[in-house]
Amino acid sequence: MKSFVRALVVLVLPTTAMAESARDDLRRARKAFIQGQFAEAARALRGVLYPRPRLEREDDIVSARELLGVSHFLARDFTNSREEFERLLLENRPSHRLDPLVYPPDVIAMFDKLRDELAEKRAAAEVRLAEEAKRRAEIERRLREEEEKRRRARREFVVQRVETRSKFVNILPFGAGQFQNGETGKGAALLVGQVLSLGANIASYVAIEALRGSDGRFAAADVTRAKGLQVVQLSSVAVFGSLVLFGVIDAFVRFNPARTTFERLDKPPKGYRPPARTSGTLTPWIGAGRRGSGAGLTIELPF
Repeated sequence: MKSFVRALVVLVLPTTAMAESARDDLRRARKAFIQGQFAEAARALRGVLYPRPRLEREDDIVSARELLGVSHFLARDFTNSREEFERLLLENRPSHRLDPLVYPPDVIAMFDKLRDELAEKRAAAEVRLAEEAKRRAEIERRLREEEEKRRRARREFVVQRVETRSKFVNILPFGAGQFQNGETGKGAALLVGQVLSLGANIASYVAIEALRGSDGRFAAADVTRAKGLQVVQLSSVAVFGSLVLFGVIDAFVRFNPARTTFERLDKPPKGYRPPARTSGTLTPWIGAGRRGSGAGLTIELPF
Protein backbone atom coordinates (compact mmCIF):
# COMPACT_ATOMS: atom_id res chain seq x y z
CA MET A 1 0.00 0.00 0.00
CA LYS A 2 2.84 2.41 0.82
CA SER A 3 4.54 1.64 -2.51
CA PHE A 4 1.25 2.41 -4.29
CA VAL A 5 0.96 5.75 -2.53
CA ARG A 6 4.57 6.61 -3.40
CA ALA A 7 3.92 5.74 -7.06
CA LEU A 8 0.78 7.87 -7.04
CA VAL A 9 2.70 10.79 -5.57
CA VAL A 10 5.43 10.37 -8.17
CA LEU A 11 2.80 10.51 -10.93
CA VAL A 12 0.88 13.46 -9.51
CA LEU A 13 3.81 15.65 -8.55
CA PRO A 14 5.34 15.92 -12.04
CA THR A 15 1.94 16.82 -13.52
CA THR A 16 1.34 19.47 -10.89
CA ALA A 17 4.87 20.77 -11.29
CA MET A 18 4.43 21.00 -15.06
CA ALA A 19 1.19 22.91 -14.68
CA GLU A 20 2.77 25.29 -12.14
CA SER A 21 5.76 25.80 -14.47
CA ALA A 22 3.39 26.62 -17.35
CA ARG A 23 1.58 29.18 -15.19
CA ASP A 24 4.95 30.74 -14.27
CA ASP A 25 5.82 30.97 -17.97
CA LEU A 26 2.43 32.58 -18.61
CA ARG A 27 3.10 35.16 -15.89
CA ARG A 28 6.54 35.92 -17.35
CA ALA A 29 4.98 36.28 -20.81
CA ARG A 30 2.46 38.77 -19.46
CA LYS A 31 5.22 40.72 -17.77
CA ALA A 32 7.23 40.84 -21.03
CA PHE A 33 4.08 41.92 -22.91
CA ILE A 34 3.46 44.77 -20.45
CA GLN A 35 7.08 45.85 -20.88
CA GLY A 36 6.59 45.94 -24.66
CA GLN A 37 8.79 42.91 -25.33
CA PHE A 38 6.29 41.34 -27.70
CA ALA A 39 8.69 38.93 -29.43
CA GLU A 40 9.92 37.62 -26.06
CA ALA A 41 6.35 37.26 -24.87
CA ALA A 42 5.45 35.33 -28.05
CA ARG A 43 8.36 32.90 -27.56
CA ALA A 44 7.34 32.23 -23.97
CA LEU A 45 3.71 31.76 -24.91
CA ARG A 46 4.53 29.32 -27.74
CA GLY A 47 6.48 27.25 -25.23
CA VAL A 48 3.35 27.14 -23.07
CA LEU A 49 0.95 26.20 -25.89
CA TYR A 50 3.01 24.03 -28.26
CA PRO A 51 3.38 21.25 -29.21
CA ARG A 52 0.39 20.88 -26.89
CA PRO A 53 -0.92 23.14 -24.13
CA ARG A 54 0.76 22.62 -20.75
CA LEU A 55 -1.99 24.50 -18.97
CA GLU A 56 -4.85 22.65 -17.29
CA ARG A 57 -7.57 25.30 -17.05
CA GLU A 58 -9.49 26.31 -20.16
CA ASP A 59 -9.44 29.97 -19.13
CA ASP A 60 -5.64 29.91 -18.92
CA ILE A 61 -5.39 28.37 -22.41
CA VAL A 62 -7.75 31.00 -23.83
CA SER A 63 -5.79 33.77 -22.12
CA ALA A 64 -2.48 32.42 -23.47
CA ARG A 65 -3.79 32.16 -27.04
CA GLU A 66 -5.28 35.63 -26.84
CA LEU A 67 -2.03 37.13 -25.55
CA LEU A 68 0.03 35.22 -28.15
CA GLY A 69 -2.14 36.51 -31.00
CA VAL A 70 -1.89 40.08 -29.76
CA SER A 71 1.89 39.74 -29.24
CA HIS A 72 2.31 38.57 -32.85
CA PHE A 73 0.15 41.44 -34.07
CA LEU A 74 2.08 44.09 -32.15
CA ALA A 75 5.34 42.50 -33.34
CA ARG A 76 3.99 43.04 -36.90
CA ASP A 77 3.72 39.28 -37.48
CA PHE A 78 0.17 39.44 -38.82
CA THR A 79 0.18 35.94 -40.35
CA ASN A 80 0.90 34.14 -37.07
CA SER A 81 -1.39 36.56 -35.26
CA ARG A 82 -4.30 35.59 -37.52
CA GLU A 83 -3.53 31.87 -37.20
CA GLU A 84 -3.48 32.08 -33.42
CA PHE A 85 -6.74 34.02 -33.29
CA GLU A 86 -8.32 31.44 -35.63
CA ARG A 87 -7.27 28.62 -33.29
CA LEU A 88 -8.75 30.52 -30.37
CA LEU A 89 -12.06 31.04 -32.17
CA LEU A 90 -12.25 27.59 -33.76
CA GLU A 91 -10.88 25.37 -31.01
CA ASN A 92 -11.78 27.21 -27.84
CA ARG A 93 -14.42 29.94 -27.92
CA PRO A 94 -16.13 30.89 -31.21
CA SER A 95 -17.81 33.97 -29.68
CA HIS A 96 -14.76 35.24 -27.78
CA ARG A 97 -14.20 39.00 -27.63
CA LEU A 98 -11.12 41.04 -26.76
CA ASP A 99 -11.26 43.64 -24.00
CA PRO A 100 -11.14 47.08 -25.69
CA LEU A 101 -9.84 48.58 -22.45
CA VAL A 102 -6.74 46.36 -22.60
CA TYR A 103 -5.80 46.07 -26.28
CA PRO A 104 -5.36 48.66 -29.03
CA PRO A 105 -8.28 49.41 -31.40
CA ASP A 106 -6.54 48.01 -34.47
CA VAL A 107 -6.09 44.64 -32.71
CA ILE A 108 -9.75 44.69 -31.67
CA ALA A 109 -10.81 45.54 -35.23
CA MET A 110 -8.75 42.73 -36.76
CA PHE A 111 -9.99 40.20 -34.21
CA ASP A 112 -13.65 41.24 -34.59
CA LYS A 113 -13.37 41.08 -38.39
CA LEU A 114 -11.84 37.60 -38.19
CA ARG A 115 -14.52 36.45 -35.76
CA ASP A 116 -17.27 37.72 -38.06
CA GLU A 117 -15.66 36.03 -41.09
CA LEU A 118 -15.46 32.71 -39.30
CA ALA A 119 -19.03 33.11 -38.08
CA GLU A 120 -20.17 33.69 -41.66
CA LYS A 121 -18.24 30.63 -42.83
CA ARG A 122 -19.80 28.53 -40.09
CA ALA A 123 -23.24 29.82 -40.97
CA ALA A 124 -22.64 29.14 -44.68
CA ALA A 125 -21.37 25.66 -43.85
CA GLU A 126 -24.44 25.00 -41.71
CA VAL A 127 -26.67 26.21 -44.56
CA ARG A 128 -24.87 23.91 -46.99
CA LEU A 129 -25.22 20.99 -44.60
CA ALA A 130 -28.90 21.76 -44.12
CA GLU A 131 -29.42 22.01 -47.89
CA GLU A 132 -27.52 18.75 -48.42
CA ALA A 133 -29.61 17.04 -45.77
CA LYS A 134 -32.77 18.43 -47.36
CA ARG A 135 -31.61 17.27 -50.79
CA ARG A 136 -30.88 13.77 -49.50
CA ALA A 137 -34.24 13.67 -47.77
CA GLU A 138 -35.95 14.71 -51.02
CA ILE A 139 -34.09 12.01 -52.97
CA GLU A 140 -35.06 9.39 -50.39
CA ARG A 141 -38.68 10.59 -50.51
CA ARG A 142 -38.76 10.31 -54.30
CA LEU A 143 -37.20 6.86 -54.17
CA ARG A 144 -39.83 5.76 -51.66
CA GLU A 145 -42.59 7.17 -53.86
CA GLU A 146 -41.21 5.40 -56.94
CA GLU A 147 -40.93 2.15 -55.03
CA GLU A 148 -44.49 2.57 -53.80
CA LYS A 149 -45.67 3.22 -57.36
CA ARG A 150 -43.85 0.12 -58.59
CA ARG A 151 -45.31 -1.90 -55.74
CA ARG A 152 -48.82 -0.72 -56.52
CA ALA A 153 -48.35 -1.32 -60.24
CA ARG A 154 -47.07 -4.84 -59.68
CA ARG A 155 -49.82 -7.47 -59.90
CA GLU A 156 -49.65 -10.73 -58.05
CA PHE A 157 -51.61 -13.77 -59.16
CA VAL A 158 -52.65 -16.38 -56.62
CA VAL A 159 -53.61 -19.58 -58.41
CA GLN A 160 -55.52 -22.31 -56.63
CA ARG A 161 -55.08 -25.68 -58.28
CA VAL A 162 -57.42 -28.58 -57.47
CA GLU A 163 -56.10 -31.91 -58.76
CA THR A 164 -58.82 -34.57 -58.87
CA ARG A 165 -57.89 -38.22 -58.35
CA SER A 166 -59.51 -41.36 -59.70
CA LYS A 167 -60.30 -44.46 -57.65
CA PHE A 168 -59.64 -46.56 -60.76
CA VAL A 169 -55.92 -45.81 -60.41
CA ASN A 170 -55.96 -47.51 -56.99
CA ILE A 171 -56.57 -50.95 -58.51
CA LEU A 172 -53.67 -50.69 -60.94
CA PRO A 173 -50.45 -52.58 -60.10
CA PHE A 174 -46.90 -51.29 -59.82
CA GLY A 175 -47.65 -48.74 -57.06
CA ALA A 176 -49.89 -46.56 -59.22
CA GLY A 177 -52.22 -45.80 -56.32
CA GLN A 178 -49.32 -44.84 -54.07
CA PHE A 179 -47.86 -42.51 -56.69
CA GLN A 180 -51.26 -40.86 -57.08
CA ASN A 181 -51.51 -40.35 -53.32
CA GLY A 182 -48.09 -38.71 -53.27
CA GLU A 183 -46.32 -41.60 -51.48
CA THR A 184 -43.49 -41.93 -53.97
CA GLY A 185 -41.22 -43.98 -51.70
CA LYS A 186 -43.83 -46.65 -51.09
CA GLY A 187 -44.87 -46.59 -54.73
CA ALA A 188 -41.26 -47.11 -55.86
CA ALA A 189 -40.85 -50.08 -53.47
CA LEU A 190 -44.03 -51.73 -54.79
CA LEU A 191 -42.98 -51.03 -58.36
CA VAL A 192 -39.59 -52.70 -57.92
CA GLY A 193 -41.01 -55.67 -55.98
CA GLN A 194 -43.75 -56.37 -58.48
CA VAL A 195 -41.44 -56.01 -61.49
CA LEU A 196 -38.92 -58.42 -59.98
CA SER A 197 -41.53 -61.02 -58.94
CA LEU A 198 -43.30 -60.81 -62.29
CA GLY A 199 -40.00 -61.08 -64.10
CA ALA A 200 -39.06 -64.14 -62.08
CA ASN A 201 -42.41 -65.72 -62.90
CA ILE A 202 -42.05 -65.12 -66.62
CA ALA A 203 -38.44 -66.28 -66.68
CA SER A 204 -39.24 -69.51 -64.85
CA TYR A 205 -42.16 -70.19 -67.19
CA VAL A 206 -39.94 -69.72 -70.25
CA ALA A 207 -37.28 -71.99 -68.75
CA ILE A 208 -39.85 -74.72 -68.00
CA GLU A 209 -41.25 -74.60 -71.49
CA ALA A 210 -37.72 -74.84 -72.90
CA LEU A 211 -37.21 -78.10 -70.97
CA ARG A 212 -40.49 -79.62 -72.18
CA GLY A 213 -40.18 -82.05 -75.10
CA SER A 214 -42.21 -82.10 -78.32
CA ASP A 215 -44.58 -84.59 -76.68
CA GLY A 216 -45.21 -82.26 -73.78
CA ARG A 217 -43.18 -84.33 -71.34
CA PHE A 218 -39.88 -83.74 -69.59
CA ALA A 219 -36.81 -85.87 -69.99
CA ALA A 220 -35.86 -87.88 -66.92
CA ALA A 221 -32.74 -85.74 -66.42
CA ASP A 222 -34.79 -82.47 -66.49
CA VAL A 223 -37.60 -83.48 -64.13
CA THR A 224 -35.90 -82.23 -60.97
CA ARG A 225 -34.89 -78.95 -62.60
CA ALA A 226 -38.38 -78.45 -63.96
CA LYS A 227 -39.91 -79.00 -60.52
CA GLY A 228 -37.53 -76.42 -59.04
CA LEU A 229 -38.49 -73.91 -61.69
CA GLN A 230 -42.17 -74.58 -61.03
CA VAL A 231 -41.59 -73.75 -57.36
CA VAL A 232 -40.00 -70.44 -58.41
CA GLN A 233 -42.87 -69.78 -60.79
CA LEU A 234 -45.53 -70.36 -58.17
CA SER A 235 -43.64 -68.45 -55.46
CA SER A 236 -43.04 -65.44 -57.66
CA VAL A 237 -46.66 -65.24 -58.77
CA ALA A 238 -47.71 -65.48 -55.11
CA VAL A 239 -45.36 -62.64 -54.19
CA PHE A 240 -46.58 -60.57 -57.14
CA GLY A 241 -50.23 -61.13 -56.19
CA SER A 242 -49.53 -60.26 -52.54
CA LEU A 243 -47.80 -57.02 -53.48
CA VAL A 244 -50.61 -56.05 -55.84
CA LEU A 245 -53.23 -56.79 -53.19
CA PHE A 246 -51.33 -54.79 -50.57
CA GLY A 247 -50.93 -51.89 -52.98
CA VAL A 248 -54.64 -51.80 -53.82
CA ILE A 249 -55.76 -51.95 -50.19
CA ASP A 250 -53.21 -49.33 -49.09
CA ALA A 251 -54.16 -47.00 -51.98
CA PHE A 252 -57.85 -47.10 -51.01
CA VAL A 253 -57.10 -46.59 -47.31
CA ARG A 254 -54.99 -43.50 -48.00
CA PHE A 255 -57.03 -42.26 -50.95
CA ASN A 256 -57.79 -38.54 -51.12
CA PRO A 257 -60.18 -37.64 -53.95
CA ALA A 258 -58.69 -34.18 -54.50
CA ARG A 259 -55.44 -32.30 -53.84
CA THR A 260 -55.50 -28.52 -53.51
CA THR A 261 -52.40 -26.35 -53.93
CA PHE A 262 -51.83 -22.60 -54.04
CA GLU A 263 -49.19 -20.87 -56.14
CA ARG A 264 -48.18 -17.22 -56.35
CA LEU A 265 -47.21 -16.00 -59.80
CA ASP A 266 -45.67 -12.72 -60.96
CA LYS A 267 -47.28 -13.15 -64.37
CA PRO A 268 -50.72 -14.45 -65.37
CA PRO A 269 -51.12 -18.20 -65.93
CA LYS A 270 -51.50 -19.60 -69.42
CA GLY A 271 -54.95 -18.96 -70.85
CA TYR A 272 -55.72 -16.17 -68.39
CA ARG A 273 -57.72 -13.23 -69.74
CA PRO A 274 -57.38 -10.01 -67.74
CA PRO A 275 -60.64 -8.43 -66.55
CA ALA A 276 -61.81 -5.05 -67.74
CA ARG A 277 -61.83 -3.49 -64.26
CA THR A 278 -58.82 -2.73 -62.08
CA SER A 279 -60.20 -3.92 -58.75
CA GLY A 280 -59.51 -7.35 -57.31
CA THR A 281 -61.03 -10.16 -59.39
CA LEU A 282 -61.79 -13.83 -58.89
CA THR A 283 -61.63 -15.88 -62.11
CA PRO A 284 -62.57 -19.60 -62.16
CA TRP A 285 -60.82 -21.97 -64.57
CA ILE A 286 -60.91 -25.66 -65.55
CA GLY A 287 -58.17 -27.58 -67.28
CA ALA A 288 -56.54 -30.95 -67.74
CA GLY A 289 -52.94 -32.06 -67.43
CA ARG A 290 -50.73 -35.12 -67.17
CA ARG A 291 -51.65 -35.62 -63.51
CA GLY A 292 -55.39 -35.42 -64.09
CA SER A 293 -58.07 -32.83 -64.50
CA GLY A 294 -58.22 -29.74 -62.37
CA ALA A 295 -60.23 -26.68 -61.56
CA GLY A 296 -59.39 -23.59 -59.62
CA LEU A 297 -59.67 -19.86 -59.06
CA THR A 298 -57.26 -17.17 -60.18
CA ILE A 299 -57.24 -14.26 -57.73
CA GLU A 300 -55.85 -10.98 -59.03
CA LEU A 301 -55.10 -8.36 -56.39
CA PRO A 302 -53.97 -4.84 -57.37
CA PHE A 303 -51.00 -3.57 -55.33
